[in-house]
Amino acid sequence: MKETEGKNRKRTAQQPENAARQLSETEKKWRARSRELKKDNRILTKSKQMTFVTWVFGILFFGMIGYMSYYLLVDANKVSNNTYNVRLQDQENSVYRGKILASDGEVLAQTILTDSGEKVRQYTHGPVFAHVIGYSTVGMTGVEKLANQYLLKADNSNILQDLYQEVTGEQYVGCTVVTTLDTSLQETAYSMLGDNQGAVVALDPSTGKILAMVSKPDYDPNTIRDIWEELINSDNGDSRLVNRATQGLYPPGSTFKLLTALEYLRENPDYDGGVLFNCTGELDYNGQVIHCSEGAVHGPMSVRTALEQSCNGFFATIGATLSPTGFRNTCEDFLFNEKLPVDFEYKKSSFSLDSDSSEWDQMQVSFGQGTTLATPLQMALVASSVANGGTMMTPYVLDSVLDGEGNEIKKFLPKSCANPMTAEEAEQLKSYMTSVVSDGTGYMAQSDSYQAAGKTGSAEYDSTGNTHAWFIGFAPAENPQIAVAVIVEGGGSGGHVAAPIAKALFDNYLLR
Repeated sequence: MKETEGKNRKRTAQQPENAARQLSETEKKWRARSRELKKDNRILTKSKQMTFVTWVFGILFFGMIGYMSYYLLVDANKVSNNTYNVRLQDQENSVYRGKILASDGEVLAQTILTDSGEKVRQYTHGPVFAHVIGYSTVGMTGVEKLANQYLLKADNSNILQDLYQEVTGEQYVGCTVVTTLDTSLQETAYSMLGDNQGAVVALDPSTGKILAMVSKPDYDPNTIRDIWEELINSDNGDSRLVNRATQGLYPPGSTFKLLTALEYLRENPDYDGGVLFNCTGELDYNGQVIHCSEGAVHGPMSVRTALEQSCNGFFATIGATLSPTGFRNTCEDFLFNEKLPVDFEYKKSSFSLDSDSSEWDQMQVSFGQGTTLATPLQMALVASSVANGGTMMTPYVLDSVLDGEGNEIKKFLPKSCANPMTAEEAEQLKSYMTSVVSDGTGYMAQSDSYQAAGKTGSAEYDSTGNTHAWFIGFAPAENPQIAVAVIVEGGGSGGHVAAPIAKALFDNYLLR
């Protein structure tokens, strides 16, 4: 009995020891597991950190590749042509700047060596090509800037000649740049503008090649260094350095009615060509009066006859019925408010009509007045888009680059930049524009040798009724080869002043 009780007491005493031992083993297991978990967490944390670092460096790496690609494709030319780039002067000192040629091979700009050993840039036609070719002595503009990387690039395919120049220290000759410019057409445009301020742009509508580009008043790039201070400090407001063809913003006047007509046809697809308005010579809107040009009373007007006679009352009336958003979209299809896909200096044309505009503002915009502004280049693109079946081609002035042996090393090819209308819409506008010349205000662009198409414009630019004279168009109407935009500042009637200039260009290009 006593022995049994002793055993029980001994067993009872051992139980806490066993429990303690079991607890200790469990604790050890938990502690070991905890250490494993902490280790796993550290590994996971390091893995996350490594993943994060990998992503960061990956993003930076691909970002750098993207930037370098963008730089090479987009910004390299801008940086290399920047007048603050000190390497330009080093290149100018070690290379004879290459020649610039017209499309027929005639020299427009070249570097010559004077008797005193000084390199001088010579512009063979003086002011005739001043704005489009530009200058390279007090900064750079025009083709001189656009083609600078080629004009300063010594790319001679003759290895022995390269070696000889390297050994002797003889200066390299830069590449020759061939432009799309037509010498005869440029001279005609320059002559026809006379002493007027204004601009002319001529394009090949099927390719976008710039055939001629004239801006007046002008300057002689051969004397640019001598007259520089006079040009930049002149207070007479003539802005002779500004290329009005690409940087001059003007109200487009009645040339803009083509876009109003297009928007009306889009919003009224069932229009049958009938009379929509009776013109009495003026339109009264809450005491504000819109007059037709030269006091004309046109009578019953359809879209065709309203374009032929350029009836302001008609377009103000139908313009008030149009959707501001739709009208804006149509104009932006023609790259109003948009960047043009060109590398030379230009100003964006603007169309500011929106849903908050007043009805009066909308009426004004509809016949090319109000706040709408356009460059001659922009309106030339409108005309060329109609001529080219609804496709707008990118305007360009560089045709090719030749190395020192006369071999072509680069060719610039045509490409489209917009499709602002369908072929059917373009054909309809072409029909209207043909009527403008054959039966309407553009009659002074008529020829017995070809059928021209166009639209005249007389755009008021001040409160006294003074107007700029506009004409845009193309020829021949059935197979367009040349599209033009002409503006004569303060010229008055587009039909009487600008249309004859366009005809002279058509004659020169088509009847040689």
